[in-house]
Amino acid sequence: MYTNLPHPTIKTNVEHAIREAHAYEQQQQLQQHGLRQTTLFLVPDEDDRFTWSRTPHTGRTPDTGSLTVEQLIQHLHFIVDNIFLLIQDRTVRRQCVGLPMGTNASPEIATLTLYWVEANFIDKLLLENTREAQLHAHTHRFIDDVLTWNTLPPPPDIYGLEWKETTNTDNTCTFLGTTISTSQANLKIGIFDKALEWTFKVICYPSATSNAPAHQAAGVFTGQLTRFARACNNVLQRSNSHCTCFNEVIIYLA
Repeated sequence: MYTNLPHPTIKTNVEHAIREAHAYEQQQQLQQHGLRQTTLFLVPDEDDRFTWSRTPHTGRTPDTGSLTVEQLIQHLHFIVDNIFLLIQDRTVRRQCVGLPMGTNASPEIATLTLYWVEANFIDKLLLENTREAQLHAHTHRFIDDVLTWNTLPPPPDIYGLEWKETTNTDNTCTFLGTTISTSQANLKIGIFDKALEWTFKVICYPSATSNAPAHQAAGVFTGQLTRFARACNNVLQRSNSHCTCFNEVIIYLA
């Protein structure tokens, strides 16, 4: 998906999304605080996260100050228009279509690009078929993965991209490393281990006799247990995931 987004579409859609966010914040300040509409600035906090402010902020360095909407849009255009790749033959080429998956801003830019398409689709659907629009109330997106309930995402021609339905034959689905299923009125979320579907054995941890630092494998192990505990919403799925992880560690120790 990253590599198929046209640059004009990226710049247009993300610019619309930025201006919409600015207009929404202006409206919120008017309703909550009775403050007249004025230009807002994006100001970095202590964690380098930006929030809206009515006053500009001067940072310790030129690149840590506040941003106006126009400046943010200029940065967006610069990023999209200045993507260069070093090919194996030492040739430098500029990427004219899509975004590279390795750049920090690509996930957010790609998500906002598709957000604007989906927002317009829902706005139009609200005027034509309110009931159908309500079916998308619990639709979730993470970059190029979409989770919907009892409905399908907008048609491919709306995006200008093809998408593939990945609902399993048993009516379960895989979303962001989890398996989601329904049982009567309950929703069950478990861990999807893609390696189990492969025809070859996957070495998840280095051998205990290798020169790899022991704390690395231990960190992966505790991180996996934490992920299982947070992702699984039922005891059976959590226990199965933990047992699989323990078996992998036993193999590692052997």
